[in-house]
Parts: sequence; C-alpha cells; structure tokens
Amino acid sequence: MASIMFKRLTALKKQLNLLADKVEKLAEDMEKTGTSANKAGSAKTAGAKKAPKKTPAKKSAPKKSRTAAKPAPKKKAATRKAPAASAAPEQVLGAIQKAPEGRVDTATLAQETGLKGRSLSNVLYRLKKQGKITSPERGVYTPAA
Repeated sequence: MASIMFKRLTALKKQLNLLADKVEKLAEDMEKTGTSANKAGSAKTAGAKKAPKKTPAKKSAPKKSRTAAKPAPKKKAATRKAPAASAAPEQVLGAIQKAPEGRVDTATLAQETGLKGRSLSNVLYRLKKQGKITSPERGVYTPAA
C-alpha cells in the first residue's frame, strides 16, 4: 500500500516539475517579447478573475411606521373538532381479550378490526399507555392482568 502511494507521489512530483519548467519558459518568452503578466490578457490563467472592488455597505433608509396602513384582517378562531368517540380502542381491546392463546399479533388484530398501519399502531399505543394491554414482545399484545 505504501509503495503504491510512493509511486503515485513520485509521478505527481515529475508532472509538477514539468509544469514548473513550462511556466519558466513562458515567463522567459514574455520577457523577450516585452510583455508583462499583468498586461498580457492571454497570459492570464484560465478561470482567473479580478476580485470585485469592495464598496461600503449602503445605509438603509429609516423604516416608515405602519400607523397609516390598514389593520390586518382578523383571523378566524381555529375550530378544533372534538375527537369522535371511536369504537376502535374497544374493538382492539375486545380482540385481544378474546384471543384463544391469550396473546395476539398485529397482523391478526388488523384482520379482526379492519384497522391498518398507523391507525392500529396509535390505538395499541393508547391502550398500552392506559395500562389496558401489555406487550411481552414486539408485535404481540396481551390483556393487562
């Protein structure tokens, strides 16, 4: 590994030396013709640009007060609907309690209750938080004792 890196570095060193020789030759040619690097447009390196002149920041005009402006229209109060008394928690709890083995997985609960994905997960979370069910292992639920 180290020998490969050494070979690459040696090759790069040779390329840099060749480039340095070419730059010296160009500088000599420019001296012979009497042009300087600052005056010769073609001698500039590709992509090099003059730095833009820095100008002092302009002072912003003082802000006008908004006393004469129209008042903003009043927003309507957000009406939050009361959560509907969903039968989902009762369905899920009933399905868990009726399980023949005393434990049921999420796939079976989804089939029995008709709930899918996030809805079922939210109901299970709420029931577990209320202490009505427990989860002995991931994806398996039992009624609380």
